[in-house]
Amino acid sequence: MTRNDLADILEKLGFTITNTVTKDCYALISAGDTTSSKYKKAISSNIKVVDYWKNRSNVLKGSF
Repeated sequence: MTRNDLADILEKLGFTITNTVTKDCYALISAGDTTSSKYKKAISSNIKVVDYWKNRSNVLKGSF
């Protein structure tokens, strides 16, 4: 599944998809990379980080 495929699924569930992490974000969906600047910004901003590979079925349902 590509990022665009996942974005399409989540948009149909009512989520707004962005490519940046801001204080207005509900969650960051990650592929497990804990070294990225987006991950570090999400953690420092107390934004929920969801590992796609560990929570795939929930992510695809919009339950995270």
